[in-house]
Amino acid sequence: MNRKFILFILLVGVLAPSAVQARWWRAGPKAVQSARVPLQAAVRRGVIRPVPRVCSNFSVPAAAVERYVFKTVEPTPARSLSFVPEEPPYAWIRESADEYARVAEVFRLFKREADAFLYYQANSSECRVLHPEEVAGWRSRIDDMAAELDGLRFRVDADDPLLSFAREYLTYVRWAVYPQAKDIYFITPLPARTDRTFTPEEFFLQDPHPVSTRWELATARARRLSARLPAGLRVAVVNDFSFFRKRVTELHSQDRLFADGTLRTYAGADELLDAVLTRGERYDVIFTDIIIASGGGGYYLASELRQSGYNGVIIALSSYAPEEELGRKMFDRGLDGMIHLEGGAEYKRGWPADLMQKLLNHYYYRDLHGWIR
Repeated sequence: MNRKFILFILLVGVLAPSAVQARWWRAGPKAVQSARVPLQAAVRRGVIRPVPRVCSNFSVPAAAVERYVFKTVEPTPARSLSFVPEEPPYAWIRESADEYARVAEVFRLFKREADAFLYYQANSSECRVLHPEEVAGWRSRIDDMAAELDGLRFRVDADDPLLSFAREYLTYVRWAVYPQAKDIYFITPLPARTDRTFTPEEFFLQDPHPVSTRWELATARARRLSARLPAGLRVAVVNDFSFFRKRVTELHSQDRLFADGTLRTYAGADELLDAVLTRGERYDVIFTDIIIASGGGGYYLASELRQSGYNGVIIALSSYAPEEELGRKMFDRGLDGMIHLEGGAEYKRGWPADLMQKLLNHYYYRDLHGWIR
């Protein structure tokens, strides 16, 4: 047999699991099948060994295909977009709407490519081990997509349906490509909680009594509520958006957020876990995002901290609606409460006081029921 032809067959055997399958949507399933025929024949003759079909990276559940691959979220029409500033100038609105449309198209193309990958990984006969170079390529594309969404959230309300879905989708793809990223769906279950029972009103930190803020300046209210919190409160905030971390740091330095305590921010769960579990830093309260594009969101963070014996307060800051099913999932993973975070909330004058009021509500319910971890 011609040596060049044998070399070609060998290369197909090496590249078929990555280069051919990973790009099946470009040439079509028939093209992939035709490429496999000589490869399979060579395997049967013993010329080359078959590629193992063990998915050590990740096997995508069929339910995920239904939830992500077959789901489409259309971009919000420009006239219906909600922007982060309350009264932005018209030129800024046009620029933001154009940027939203551009990023929406970038995500559409990214999803088309990632959908094919997820679809193959969900098929038991096609699921495969990813080559390190392929993993690196996917991670680069995922990081680029995350950066696009990061810039857009600075302009458009975080509750936008497309943005919310895009972040969740991106987190899932990252997990499928790189399981060490640890997303919100696959966390080691914790033992059933014995410190308290789940009650939606208490978990979502609703005011136990009517709260009046009439005729009270936002800054004055923030300082008043800060004074009611335990003295020297040590607070950590985990959020992957740099502008959010910068904003809460500014509010703290202005004595508008936990003025009588300390506050530090972290970009991801692993940063905080390293600080707490390795360097021995201590925090009384941790506020965390639930989904972090780089992996390791609130579920993972809470689970890891609770398994290590952490007994402090962990509260989610999330743009998700406070629904009971979501609350129970958070509760079972070790979170103590959730605060609904509207898009651009950190720039609203009353938000620091609202955040501290929610924490005071947690302490009220804790003392009322005698919760002890």
